[in-house]
This record gives sequence, structure tokens and C-alpha cells, in this order.
Amino acid sequence: MALLALTVLTSMALPAARFPLLLATNWLALALVVAGALRHRPARRSLWVLVAVFVALVAVGNTGLALTGSDGPVTSTATFTSQLVAAAALPLLLGAGRPGPHRTRERGGAPELTVHALVVGLVAAELLLQGADRHREEAMPWSLALAPGINAVLLGALLWILHSRSRLLPAMALIVAGGLGCLTYDLVVTLSGARVALGGDPVQALGVANMLLFGLAALHPSMTALGGPRALRHVRRPSSQLLLLVPTALVPVLLLGAHALGAGLRLPAAVLTAVSALVTLAVLLRALTVLRETERGAEHDPLTGLLNRRGLTRAYARTAGGRGAAGTGGTESRMVVWIDLDDFKHVNDRYGHSSGDTLLIATAARLREAVGERGVVARHGGDEFIVLLDSFPDVEAVGRAALRVLGEPVDVGGRALNVTASIGVVEAAPGDDLERVLADADIAMYAAKRSGKSTTQLFQPDLREEALTAVALVEDLRSLLREGDGSAGELFVVYQPVVDLADGSVSGAEALARWRHPLRGVVPPDDFLGLAEHEGLGAVVDELVLHRALAQLRLWEETGRRGLSVSVNLGRSSMCDPQLAERVLDALATHRVPAQQLHLEITEHDALPDDEEIRTRLHRLVDAGVSVSLDDFGVGYTSLSYLRRYPVRVLKLDRSLVAPDDATARSLRAGITALATSLGLAVVAEGIETAAQAEEARRLGVRFGQGYHFARPLEPEAFTGLLAGDLAPGEQTGPAALTGSRPGEGA
Repeated sequence: MALLALTVLTSMALPAARFPLLLATNWLALALVVAGALRHRPARRSLWVLVAVFVALVAVGNTGLALTGSDGPVTSTATFTSQLVAAAALPLLLGAGRPGPHRTRERGGAPELTVHALVVGLVAAELLLQGADRHREEAMPWSLALAPGINAVLLGALLWILHSRSRLLPAMALIVAGGLGCLTYDLVVTLSGARVALGGDPVQALGVANMLLFGLAALHPSMTALGGPRALRHVRRPSSQLLLLVPTALVPVLLLGAHALGAGLRLPAAVLTAVSALVTLAVLLRALTVLRETERGAEHDPLTGLLNRRGLTRAYARTAGGRGAAGTGGTESRMVVWIDLDDFKHVNDRYGHSSGDTLLIATAARLREAVGERGVVARHGGDEFIVLLDSFPDVEAVGRAALRVLGEPVDVGGRALNVTASIGVVEAAPGDDLERVLADADIAMYAAKRSGKSTTQLFQPDLREEALTAVALVEDLRSLLREGDGSAGELFVVYQPVVDLADGSVSGAEALARWRHPLRGVVPPDDFLGLAEHEGLGAVVDELVLHRALAQLRLWEETGRRGLSVSVNLGRSSMCDPQLAERVLDALATHRVPAQQLHLEITEHDALPDDEEIRTRLHRLVDAGVSVSLDDFGVGYTSLSYLRRYPVRVLKLDRSLVAPDDATARSLRAGITALATSLGLAVVAEGIETAAQAEEARRLGVRFGQGYHFARPLEPEAFTGLLAGDLAPGEQTGPAALTGSRPGEGA
């Protein structure tokens, strides 16, 4: 671009040098086009061959003029042939005739193109008629007589690109700029009766730099996309196209006015009048269409085509007087269903936003087909959908139908993604305000999500009070974690001992988060950990616990209690964090704790994706010496798959299998212990509350135990006292968790 600016400035400052400078830039441009094509090797070589031929013909024409000093046959032939080559290159530049899935129908493009074609045709016809007259009257060569009309057509094609497309690739923008400059230069010259501008002619300054633009376009890497779907994929909005169409539509009117003033135009006034009327009518009809599309766009989601919030409001108002199924109170009502896709964020994080969009589009199509004429479907935002039903048998039927519709896997880029949703249902009586109904549906949906996802919940008034409590807790938790607001209380860590069942010694501790709230006292972990995970704060809590647990372990080491391990729980957001391994290893280095003394616990309750990146992160930590434990083993459906996927070294047997004293439970405990032994895994029995349970676990080969029989979760000072023998087992208070190590290792 610096070379281009220098060339233009030189041509303006040194008029006498314009002709040699024109030749130099022509041949330099040819060299640049060839060099760019050889360097980038575009797949659509024919386009760039024609560009090179075009530039070469222009250079030949100007060179012939320089050698002969006149507009001779060689110059005229070369310049006219360059026009024909440019006309042949334009369809390739526009990607015309390219079949296949890449070409999409452009809604609203045909009217604009029709108006544009009429105007360009009108101007070209006038120039061709004038050229024909000059051919007869002045014996002008046909190549010169036809040139202005051909230029008008080529100029119209380039202007159509600017009219219909936005965000042109750099190479495309340079090609269009160069083409517009060349055509303007040629029109000015040929309308003056010459084929090219002679040396010293001021108009040569216009042609000095045009060819260089083609050379610069060939050098840019984006030149490989020209002629393909990516080069012109950004279609201007209909409103922008309509605005840009106004100057074009004025051309026939201006020509008609010029004819009336005696400008000597060849086209009859009747033709100019007819075209002006057609163009004006087409623009008005297009304006009405754009207005309707704008109104529709204001009420529809651009991604899925469903109603948006505004459209839902109007649909709700239209059906306000409709009759629906009888509600529980016997009043006629409609049903509003709030559907929130479970774990949609992880689809975006793992596979990208385009895959997430594909999933949303597929979900919208399923819901629209399932609802049919019985109601309307809207996208409320993100991964949330609202279904307004005029009637339906009952709430359970609504839930079953919605889950069945969403139950089939969705093909996203060759991957089958399973879709589940949490669904809230509200029966809206006539006169109910939509905002209040949606708020209740949202509350019911979150209640469904808290109950385990992939479920349906009918709104009940008591859910509102629970929701308000949860909202307040979330705000306090966000203030505490994000802003360090001490008025929201404090998060602290308690430790539950893990005991070696062989000798009763404490081998380690599980670190558990607790929240001391200024108004609510100690908030149970079940009341805030799930909220933290849902609000994207789970990883923040996990990292806080990790650092405090490692700092405490280091303190115990320095005060003489060596060899202890500490277990830290990881939620789903931590497991899906690409920086998990780095964060854990940095924490170990910061607190100078050997990796062998850290156990990371993953729980079966969190349905983790079968993701190679998660496996890689865990293997990196295991290779460094960290142990991975599988918590709550035996209560879900993913345990065995987790054992296959992840480098698990410790199984923590869920308390629901430890406490029962029936034959089935005993068989399960024996079977799981045998499975762990065959896989070379250590077993920790959670929830041991009696000496008999501890003894049975020891007889089965379970090495470690954890539970109220040994100690409840303790604050650091109390745990230190337990280690020193100051407190007897079972004297402390608080809830529980897990830890462990590999067979044969000291904890």
C-alpha cells in the first residue's frame, strides 16, 4: 500500500513522467500477479490466469501506444481484448454457476438484482446506441464504439458486489477497487473518442495505480478464496441493500430529465419512462417486503426462526381468551412450559459455538414439530425455550412428551450428542400476567434441575420462597467469591479423617468446604455447592479448598505429623477446566507439598463428558504422583465407564452400600471389593457409623474407612487435637467425605 501511495503521488507531482510510470506500473503489476499466484497456489487457477492475461493485455496496449505514439491497431486490439477477458473473469470472481451445498438462497436478492440489471442495461443500451451512431458518422472502429457499453456492464457487475455484500476479503476489495478504477479510466478515455490516453494527458494519473491493485490482491493470502463461497458470504442486510438501491433507482429518472432538457440521448422517451416506472415500482414493492421482514424479525429469533420474547408476548396476548384444559381449581387455563437444556454450556466449551448453534436449531425443529397447531414455541434466550400450549391432558403428559421429543441424540458434526432438559410447567389462568407466569415457570424449571435434571416440575407456591432463598444465597456467594465481600460471611475448610482399618491410625483427611453465613449460620454444603456449580463458581470453590487444604497439610508436616494425605473434591466445572493440571501442580509447588500426598476426588453424580482432554489432564496429574479417587461408587450408572475412562486408583464405597446389613448389601460390598482388588485399586468405605461396620469392612479387605464412627468433619485445630490424641473418636460434629491411596502404600 505504501508503494501504491508513492506511485499516485509521483504521477500527480510529475505529469511528464505519467506515461513511463504507467508502463512501469502495468508490467510491475503483471509480475506481482504471477508471483502471488505462484506463492499462494490458489485452487481456482483459471480466475488468476484471466487476471494475469487482463493485466498483460493492458500493459501491451499501453506499451504499443508508447512505441508508436498513436492509438494504432495493436493498442486498440489489445485494449478491447482486455475488456472481453475481464467479462470472462467476472463470473468466476462472483462464483457464478458453482453448484453444491455452499450456495444458499439469498432472501430478497432477486428484486435488488432486477432493479440493478434494468438500470445497467438502460445505461449500456444508451452508450451502445451512441457508439453505433459514431461508428456510422465518424467511421469509428467497432472496438472503440462498443467499448463504453461493455464498460457499463462490467462496472455494473462490480457495483453489484459492493451493493449486495459487506466485509469483503482484502483480496476481493483490492480487485474490486482496481476494476472500478480501470473501468472509470476507460470510460473517460473512450467517451472522448480515444482508445487509450496519450502521454501527458491528465487522465493518465487515474490509470497509473489501477493495475498495482491487482498485483497487491494477488499477493494477499486471501486471494486463494476468490471465486469460492467464502469470498462473498457476507450478504448485506435487506435494509442496507434497499438504502443503497435508491441512488441506482434515480438513474432512469435523471436520464429522462436529461432527455427532456435536450441532452441528445438516443433512447426514446417512452423507453426511459417505462424503465423509470418499472424501477420505481420494484423499489416500492421491495421496501414493503423489507418492512414486513423487519417486523417479522422483531418477533422471531434469527438463529432458530422461533418466536422471541416479543413474539411470545404477542402470541400470549392473542390466546388470552382461548380455552384450555381445566386446571386443578376447575378454571380454564393454558400451560406454559419452560425448557432449559442441561449442560449446554459444556457443548459450547467442548465442541465450539457453531456446534451449540446446530444443537439449538435441531431442538427448535423438534419442539416446533411436536407442538404443531396446539400452541407456539419461543426461544427465550440462550438454551431456554418456552412452549405455550392451548390445551394438554396433564402436567405429567407434558413432561413425558417434552423429554421424549428431546430424548433422541442429535447429530452435530458427525457426533451424536444426547440432549436432556429440565422442565418447569405452569398452568396460566385467564388474566394471568405473562411475566409472572414466566417467573413461576423459571422457578419450577430450576427446581427440576436441582432434583437431578432431565425431569419435570409443576410450579407450586412454596417453590417461590425456595427460589428467593436460593437467589439470595447465590448473590451472597457471588459477593463472597468474586468480590471478597466479608459481609457475606466466610468459606472455611473442615477435615474428616480417613482411618487405616488395620490399626485405627489416621492416614489422611478429606477437605470439605463450609460456609459460615452471618444470618443463616453454617450453610449445609448441599445448599450451596450445587448453586455454586450452576452459577459457574464451582471451580472457584474447588481452588479455594485446594489451596487451604495444601497449606494446612504443610503446616501439619512442619509440626511433626508427616505422611498424611489430603483429599480434595472436584466438581464438573473443575474437571472441564483446560487449566486443571496447571492449577493443581502450581498449588502443590506453592505450598511445597509432594504430589503423592494429594488425592483428587471425582464424583459419580457429575456426568462428565467422554472427553479425551479430561483423560489427558488426569493422566498428567497421575504421572506427577497425584492420586485420583472415584467418590460415591455404586450409586449411579457411570461408575464402570469412569473406571475405563480415567486413571482411578481409589474407590470410595458409597455410604448407602456400607450401612445396610442385609444379604444383598453384603454381597454387593464383597463383589465391589473383589472387583477393586482385581483392578489393583484401594477401597475406602464411607459412612461407617458402628464398630461392626468397620470390622466387616476390614474382613472384606477394605483398607480405609471414613465416617462418624471415627470422627465427624473437624476444623483444623480440632483435627490437630485428634492427631495428638487429645480427642476421642466420635466426639466431634459436622458432615463427611472421602480419601484413599493405592494398595501397599502408606497414607
